[in-house]
Amino acid sequence: MCEPTIRRSGYCIHLEGNIGVGKSTFLKEFQIRLNDKIEVIEEPVHLWTNFRGTNLLNKMYSDPHRYSYPIQSYIQLTMARNECKPASKPIRIFERSLSSGRQVFTEAMRQLNYISQDEYNILDEWYEWLCSQRPECDEIIYLRAPPQTALDRLRYRGRQEESRIDLDYLELIDRLYERYILTILKDKKVKVTIVDQDCTYNESLSKIDNITQTLYPTV
Repeated sequence: MCEPTIRRSGYCIHLEGNIGVGKSTFLKEFQIRLNDKIEVIEEPVHLWTNFRGTNLLNKMYSDPHRYSYPIQSYIQLTMARNECKPASKPIRIFERSLSSGRQVFTEAMRQLNYISQDEYNILDEWYEWLCSQRPECDEIIYLRAPPQTALDRLRYRGRQEESRIDLDYLELIDRLYERYILTILKDKKVKVTIVDQDCTYNESLSKIDNITQTLYPTV
């Protein structure tokens, strides 16, 4: 795993988790509770669904063998741009990261044979360089839920691009995420907070309250 070489001001958090696990709710509630103390940086999905008029995300789900490599290249670029921006608030929280993009989603594409070994190697070289240009991460908040729960939630929200996602894919992403988080835990260089998201909405809000209190006890 590559090591960032840049340190910028601000406490940096990566919010990680499977598709449909509840990241959007966490980000919204963090913004409400911490207000001007936190900068929330969502995944730039609007760029992936409108790249010069092309919905790359939809094309990837429709024809993964053809479009997995170009969209993952673009995802790495857009995530790197976000992570390399100077901090404007005491706390920054990113929806996912360059690292989970590489360790989870690029790896999933390789295991599913959606990308060739050469394409995988090129993405890995880009990742190593981009990762060295971004600031360090202080904490990872990992939202964990059973893949079936994640599938139920993404079906409920009904995003067009996600209509082709099935349980097998979410199970693969879950396994790769668990492996990624275990690696971080063993490394012991970054704080990891694991949140069980197989719960009710109100229980989830209570967990968010607890986390925000550890970040800013006076909130």
